Amino acid sequence: MGERSTRQWARSSVVTTPTVGATALLALFSLWQTACDSCGAGDATSSGSAAEAGEKTARPEILSPLDGPSAVELAVEGFEPAAAHAPLGATEARPVLIALHGDGADPRANCKRWSEVVPPGGFILCPRGAPRPDSGKQPHEVTAQKELRAALSSLKEKFGHHVGASPAVLVGIGAAAPHAMTIAMQQPEFFAQLVIADGGYKRWTAGMAKTFDRRGGRRVLFVCTAKDCPEAVARPVTVTRSANVETRLIEAGDSGKQVFDVVAAGWSWLVERAPDWRRFSRHEGEKNAPSPNKAETDGAPPDAGALTKPSTTNGGAEPSGGW
Repeated sequence: MGERSTRQWARSSVVTTPTVGATALLALFSLWQTACDSCGAGDATSSGSAAEAGEKTARPEILSPLDGPSAVELAVEGFEPAAAHAPLGATEARPVLIALHGDGADPRANCKRWSEVVPPGGFILCPRGAPRPDSGKQPHEVTAQKELRAALSSLKEKFGHHVGASPAVLVGIGAAAPHAMTIAMQQPEFFAQLVIADGGYKRWTAGMAKTFDRRGGRRVLFVCTAKDCPEAVARPVTVTRSANVETRLIEAGDSGKQVFDVVAAGWSWLVERAPDWRRFSRHEGEKNAPSPNKAETDGAPPDAGALTKPSTTNGGAEPSGGW
């Protein structure tokens, strides 16, 4: 997607249809394009060596060190406040982890937890999320999209050019997992690292996996902490691999680990082809992560506690036109 088309997101403020479509989030993504016109270090190339060369030759804009409290509350127009954690001391534009949580989750507590398990280096944004169905308001995917658009706008307004334009990590947990899938389909090259955790498995289709691959998505991490995980996640893992998307499954098994810790176990793999995340991460989140019991081969049924091998059938190609 070129600069002209991405900038259309900033001029669009009304979602006119509740269906998944290319216009549903167009105002959102130019936020990131305008945030950092010189963030070429995060752009993808067609080979690993070229990506490494790009990292060495990139000249990112040097900014004033980011200061203030790391944990902040963001006013979100039309919605309840979101929580965020900022990478204090940053002098360059940084990528963003977006965490969409399930019903009744406290964004402040969850954002704090993410900051404890994910290696430092980027922003963490935790929208409050759609209300529970029993609250008298019916949540909808379009509502989640509008809220995220507004939350990202608030993040950019507060932190300016420190908010980078490189591909984000998008996490959907429980009831929010389907929302994350829908949002990722709008612009896979931006939401290139997708985490689907403890829910939404039936919503993930072969067509969605193919779209994610074709339009620049990089990796999908499936996370399970429930006992019925093997049966529920087997099909989405299989169809994602079949679409040539690099895929990994991590199950907590009987470890009692929460989603935060399980994602930490796969963090290095998840951001392996995301130059900005890899450059700024120290991989400290690995130390408290559950260890896999065994590695499974691509195409094999997922086993409890398994840490899968990434698919390499796409030749390691990076998406073009990334943020």
